[in-house]
Amino acid sequence: MNALARGQRRRESSLPADNTTLEEAIQQQLEGHDETTVQAFIDYCDDRIDDFLEHEANRRREHAEEIRRDAA
Repeated sequence: MNALARGQRRRESSLPADNTTLEEAIQQQLEGHDETTVQAFIDYCDDRIDDFLEHEANRRREHAEEIRRDAA
């Protein structure tokens, strides 16, 4: 078996079942990690969500400005 096939099999085995919720999948991934690692992951997710929301707000604001300019 070549390295690519081994890597593919390794990735597939770590995937959650299709009926697993996102929350369950995250909990499974974090089991066995220390509290500091889990908190760092939560902080990272919070930062990424904040970045996304800021980006989305800016995108919507720019779109609204374009609509106003086109209407004028």
